[in-house]
Amino acid sequence: HDGKVTEADLALLLKIQAEIDTFKQDYKDGSNHYSGVTNEVASDVNFDGTVDLKDVELINAYLDGTYNLGDPVPEQKEPEKDTTLYGDISGDGAINLADVIYINKAIAGSYIIPESLKPSADVCKDGEINLDDTLVLLKYLINLVKLPVIPE
Repeated sequence: HDGKVTEADLALLLKIQAEIDTFKQDYKDGSNHYSGVTNEVASDVNFDGTVDLKDVELINAYLDGTYNLGDPVPEQKEPEKDTTLYGDISGDGAINLADVIYINKAIAGSYIIPESLKPSADVCKDGEINLDDTLVLLKYLINLVKLPVIPE
């Protein structure tokens, strides 16, 4: 309530964000009553109705000097959804034995997978197209695994 945004405000915002359902104020304001609700509302710096990581990012940007409170909130981009059809090496929209043949030919060097389809061929998502991808694709065709298979 001092009118300044400081590291203490960021610490409070992080606490609110981390414990939003059970938030209890650790300190009292000058009027000797808990001011948790007031501080929680004041911590919603982007005014979207929730105190969350977006508010923390804005306070961090303010403290770094890259954002001024009161400026329009920078547009938040949603992460792009992965629309890759893993296993469709032929590009025909289906996953079948032909794709296993194409991937084996590519591994042997007798077929070049188009750049646009290389993500589809890497069914193990390990950054390589190799026999591991062939084996996973075969397992997929007999319903033993779902694609993609994320390496551990």
